[in-house]
Amino acid sequence: MGVMVYDPLKPGTEQIREALLKARKSSVAGYEAREPYGIVDLSGLPSRLMVVHADGVGTKGQLHWRYRTFSNAARDAFAMNVDDLPMARAMPFLYVTHIIIPEDDTQAAVEVIRESAELCSQHDILMPAGGETAVLDTLDGIEIGGFCIGYVNEHKENIACADDVLIGIESSGVHSNGYTFIRKEFTDGEIERWQRELVEPTRIYYGVLSGVIEKFNVHGLMHVTGGGLAKTKRMLKNTNAWIRSDHSLKPQEIFRFMAEEKGVRSKDMLQRFNCGIGYVLSVRPEDADAVLAEIRKTYPADVIGEVFEGRGEVHVDSPFEKVTIMWN
Repeated sequence: MGVMVYDPLKPGTEQIREALLKARKSSVAGYEAREPYGIVDLSGLPSRLMVVHADGVGTKGQLHWRYRTFSNAARDAFAMNVDDLPMARAMPFLYVTHIIIPEDDTQAAVEVIRESAELCSQHDILMPAGGETAVLDTLDGIEIGGFCIGYVNEHKENIACADDVLIGIESSGVHSNGYTFIRKEFTDGEIERWQRELVEPTRIYYGVLSGVIEKFNVHGLMHVTGGGLAKTKRMLKNTNAWIRSDHSLKPQEIFRFMAEEKGVRSKDMLQRFNCGIGYVLSVRPEDADAVLAEIRKTYPADVIGEVFEGRGEVHVDSPFEKVTIMWN
């Protein structure tokens, strides 16, 4: 049995410093590097209201480690953080990572930080020095915890209104939820068969959503992650939502495989996976066409349902069989 040797000098430090130069300044903030942390200047921040969020890649990290898809893992962690902030109408301005790996691997750490810094640069987000990379030899895979701070000029309740229509935005597949089930229920051969789909990164919606929020009165937004479409209940108050199946955002083949060949019931599919819909917006009917046109510049989107007076129930027509699932 070999002995793992940890190099405390971290040979990738210079590469990491170089990567972070891409995201050392945003339109509202900047930082000055001071080993081993960064001093952040918030003098340009236009608001005193901040939104704080943290999330990670979870057990999907085991597959990212197995297939060494570290850039995809970085995109997963980034998306799981910045895509939640639009629900608070917040603009992210700072992002930090905590990378945990099972053995010393400079390439893995550098690749994650390079991709994270590139994403921050693309989205006008600061990524200061001060993130952590740790080696935990009891871990089976890579874990990337992201920590994101955003600002909001005015807090707005994230509540859908009666008579709204629901707009869905297409997912890129499984995203980053349901992997505990997949790892337990898929055979090794099935994981190999669906490898490309299983390491496909979570789609990043923040860019398109920030534009939609700026231009239109969006009543409710929901990032469809753990909990699946049942999560739309969180934006209901004295209303019900009905999500139909007669729209263009169909489940990807991997979802059909789970439902039809693995025998997963519709209710479990719909509250465990996004089933082809990664984000839901609630808008007035008269705004729907314009909102769709804006989103479709970047991603496929469609009207998927409506909101009406009720008691906080979510009704979803299954795309896998002729049944309607209800959560109350």
